[in-house]
Amino acid sequence: MSSFHTNAQLRFSPRPRANRFRAIRRFISGGNIEYFENSAGQVETREVEGEAGIEFLNTDRLSLRLTRTYELVPEPFEPGGSNVTVPSGEYNYQAGQVLYAMGTQHVLSGWMYYQYGSFYGGTKQTLGYAIGRFEASSRLAFEPSVSANWGSLPAGSFNSTAITTRTTFAFTPRMFTSALVQYNSSAHVLNSNVRVRWEYQPGSELFVVYSDGRDTELGRPQLENRSLIVKITRLFRL
Repeated sequence: MSSFHTNAQLRFSPRPRANRFRAIRRFISGGNIEYFENSAGQVETREVEGEAGIEFLNTDRLSLRLTRTYELVPEPFEPGGSNVTVPSGEYNYQAGQVLYAMGTQHVLSGWMYYQYGSFYGGTKQTLGYAIGRFEASSRLAFEPSVSANWGSLPAGSFNSTAITTRTTFAFTPRMFTSALVQYNSSAHVLNSNVRVRWEYQPGSELFVVYSDGRDTELGRPQLENRSLIVKITRLFRL
């Protein structure tokens, strides 16, 4: 017997009258239901989400989201790689989130959000910035993302931070380099990746990729893996 997944969404986005709410493009409201069932016919996850928000004329968006979740935990686990264990069982929890999304027309864009709610018999709050982009110039851009979590469970409290930054620089329209750095405090992992792409002639490319993985648990990052990949392609026209 195979697993089962279904999703249903409903959206209603009326626009205000021209002589009212002149700074608002539209009002946003809607809901989403997502349902997972495993191969044994058990409901693993059921999530119901409602949203109410405003989209401004400059495409910025302010939203309030409320979520109610049911989850079946078949085996104990440690959320976010923490030392606090969540026992197996059935859990119902809910959370509220306030989100402000800045449109892509800004020099700095992205989503800023705060979430608070119940979590596996305790509580959790999250403060974050995601899908971010800062264009320093036509050639240089940064894509930062950060998420900080604080939780309190019957077995104890935990906190974790995840940071990701991608930097892209275009030397020419056919040559650019990008660097990705990822850090997770709970997993004690620091990963970096640098890639150079050069289209030396139309349809033919050279790639150079360097990757580095380090363990930060002991304070000073300890090297765990490192790799260098060079790939070249050539287009032949017949």
